[in-house]
Parts: sequence; C-alpha cells; structure tokens
Amino acid sequence: RLRAAISRSERPSCRKICIMTSVGICKVAIRADGGRGIGLGHIMRTIPVAEALRDRGCEVVYVSVNDLPGSVVERYGFGCRSLGCEVGDINAEVRMMGDLVSEEGVTFVFVDSFCANNAYFKMLSRFCPVGTFGYGDRFSEGLSLIVSYLACTDYEWYEREFADRSTRVLLGSSYVPVRREFSSLRGLDRYGSTKGILLTVGGSDELGVTGALLERLVDSPLIRSFD
Repeated sequence: RLRAAISRSERPSCRKICIMTSVGICKVAIRADGGRGIGLGHIMRTIPVAEALRDRGCEVVYVSVNDLPGSVVERYGFGCRSLGCEVGDINAEVRMMGDLVSEEGVTFVFVDSFCANNAYFKMLSRFCPVGTFGYGDRFSEGLSLIVSYLACTDYEWYEREFADRSTRVLLGSSYVPVRREFSSLRGLDRYGSTKGILLTVGGSDELGVTGALLERLVDSPLIRSFD
C-alpha cells in the first residue's frame, strides 16, 4: 500500500486526489490554531484541504482553541468552533474534541498543530479516524492518514514504519497544499505588472531552498525586468 502511494504521488494527476477518497468520510473537523504568537500558517495551508473536501461533498468545520481563526476561515465559507481551552492542554482538548465529534457527527479529524503528539493522536483516535501532515518521524501512532510533502521527507522511514499498517500514507510534492488564489496564477504573464517579489519558505529551511531559489531567480527574465 505504501509503495503504491509513493509511486502515485509522483504523477501530476495525483494533485487532484482528495483526502476524502483515502478514508471515505463525509463530515470533517480541521483542528488548527491561529493568532498572536502562532501566526496563520496552520490555518492557511489547510484551506486547500478544506476546499478539496467541500468540492467532493464533505461538510467541513474548523476547530481552534479560540475564535480568532473564525474571521479568516469564514472568508472561505467555513465555520469555526472554539474549544475554549489552553493551547497544549492535551487532556482537556481531547475531551472537548470527543464531545464535538459526538454532538456534530464528525467522522474524521485532520490535525495541523505543533502541540499534537503521538499520545494526543492515540487518545483522539478513540472517537474517530485522525489524519495529519507528516513531520519526519515525529508522528507514528493513532493515525489513519499522514500527508507528507516536505522536500526532506524520509521515504525509507515511512516505508519501514507503515508498510504493515492500515495507515494511509501520501508522500511527495504532488500533495503540497496550494491555495487557489496562487494556483490560478499559473501560466499568466506577470512580468509587465510585477513591482516586487516576496520570497519565503516558512519558518525553517534546513535544505537551503531559499538560497537555491535566489540563485535561479538572479538570471531570470523576471528579475532582469526590475529597476
């Protein structure tokens, strides 16, 4: 199963694969936080996942420890539930998530949180299947789905760890969650109207991707067109 997932992830057609098709779900809670001290990275990179699920007929709701992300996700047409607990209080959060799953008929929870760990996933999986983005060998327990698109993904570790499990593993750059406002720019000629470039690869860059991108851009027509 894992070998097949790895090989499929390298084909362009897999960009259209929805997580729902991997786990057979209809109501999804996306657990992510945002706000001061956290930023909006976890919220914004799950938006493409939420939109893809909605396109396939799933009902999607966001769940956060506070109501700050609500104003963001509502612009994309999604509701947001506040847990009202402290960030990192795993036991309290799992109890509240269990209540939400039961009361609202949630059939799958997708988690994007640095506060989550194997103990959290194992406890939460008692209520319904759970998925997350992969971060190397950090998460390996209690999960029905792992999506890892990082350039530093250790394919061999995933193959050793999950070859004999029922966990669905999706690996490779075909699963990068790109928002539609960016993917819709593909193929357009922006040279004439571009006045500046913001280049960012997030909060960490262990493989030196930023430098590699800058080297490629130095001699590009786009850069040469700037004053």
